Amino acid sequence: DSPLLETWLPTRATSRVEAFADWLERRRIAIATAAVVTVLATLAFVHFGVPWIAQKAAERMPPAVERHFSNEVVALLERMHFHETGIPAARRQALQQTFAALVRDEPRASDMRVAFVDAPSIGPNAFALPDGRIYVTDELVALAADDDELLAVLAHEAGHHVHRHGMRQAIESSSVFVATGLLFGDVSGSSIAVAVPVTLLNNGFSRGHEREADAYAFDLLRRRGHSPAAFARIMGRLANRHGSEED
Repeated sequence: DSPLLETWLPTRATSRVEAFADWLERRRIAIATAAVVTVLATLAFVHFGVPWIAQKAAERMPPAVERHFSNEVVALLERMHFHETGIPAARRQALQQTFAALVRDEPRASDMRVAFVDAPSIGPNAFALPDGRIYVTDELVALAADDDELLAVLAHEAGHHVHRHGMRQAIESSSVFVATGLLFGDVSGSSIAVAVPVTLLNNGFSRGHEREADAYAFDLLRRRGHSPAAFARIMGRLANRHGSEED
């Protein structure tokens, strides 16, 4: 009982809102149904809504923002993992030119550039950042049997960039931080500014993103006259290498 509530929802027969609320409050099945619907709606939003929002947001992300987040990730990696590459300049240039020819005229190809680093703590690996930088470790170059295998890995990373998986995954994973920031009154954007670089550094791509990048790589390699079998060979070797390390 409250005078203010009486003012907002006067207790008279014509108040349909109060009558309906009172009817719901007296029925356990309505309460249980509302709870179930709330849980299902939340799960549906997380499973379908957040990825859709992340895709639309990533497609409209200004290049300057992608560069900013990528620079933050690189700064962290340079402090913890990256060392100067030991691959000769001529070899690096040849691989960069081969990759440039592979992705020529592809969507967002002008952003893509390959950089080589020595990273013993990371091991054989390659990854794409939101602004198009693709890092390849010296350890991966040493693991590959030939340039076709390296090119296949780079085609996969190009697929991540074409489909904007970096920003999409970061936005999806950071949604909890953003929601928390909004809940506690942080509407300045600082929550996502802090969360996105850390997410890009620590989180891998989802299985859906990996499958999409695989499909892009297979199609690109076929269109350029390369066999996708090279991708299967290097992926198998990577799986064995990381598996043995984990064991």
